[in-house]
This record gives sequence, structure tokens and C-alpha cells, in this order.
Amino acid sequence: SLSTTGANVVRGRVYNIAEADLPHLSVFQGDEEPVIADNEDESVLIRAYYDVEILVQISVNAVSGVLETTMNLICKEISNAINADSTLGVTGVIDCFEVGTSQPELTGEKEKRTGQMGMVWKARYRRTRAAADVA
Repeated sequence: SLSTTGANVVRGRVYNIAEADLPHLSVFQGDEEPVIADNEDESVLIRAYYDVEILVQISVNAVSGVLETTMNLICKEISNAINADSTLGVTGVIDCFEVGTSQPELTGEKEKRTGQMGMVWKARYRRTRAAADVA
């Protein structure tokens, strides 16, 4: 867990987050696409390679501190955690790299302000062609 969000992390999309659960992270899958190296004959490859997007939605409130400062700190912690093990501790994952972040969206007034920001990562993984669950 991160020092900024603690246990307030869920896998999947979350739409209504309780005030007590902020700051909060939602982690979910985005697009997935096959990766074929230049000049490779795909028919003879034993393994298939894919890039899958990992989307991280950051949600904070004014109680968390200055909204954009808090979101930037959370982004830094996420980057440090993923870069410490770019395989994400998952068999078959070759690398994970950051694609970008979205501009913060701020709503509300004064002490009721909330902010959201997204990060996009891509994980490249491999699996055998014969069994989708075997790296």
C-alpha cells in the first residue's frame, strides 16, 4: 500500500466513493492488443506477446491537502512502486511503462473540493499460444 492512499485501493471501476475513503485509487484494465515484432513470422512463434493498458484513477479531497500537490505525490508513489518491479510480480509480464497522465479535474468549492486524475500504464506480457494462462 502507498503512504498516501493506504488501503483505499480497489481493482475495478468505482463511481461513488465515500468521503471517508479519500484519497482513493481505482485500478482497472484498458485496451489490450497483440504485439508482433517486425519481420517475425507469427505462425512459427511459440509465444504470443500483448500490451495491456492499466488505468489508475486517483481521487482526492480537500481534507487530503492541496489537491494537485496530493495527486502529484500519489503519482510519484505509484511510479516508484511500479518501477521498483516492472514485472508487477506477475509471471509472464516482461515490462511495464508509463504512457501518461490526464490533466487533473477539480470540482466543488473550498473545503468541499475534490479532484480526480488518471494515469495510464502499459504492461507487456507473453503467454504460450497453446494455453492462454501459461507464460
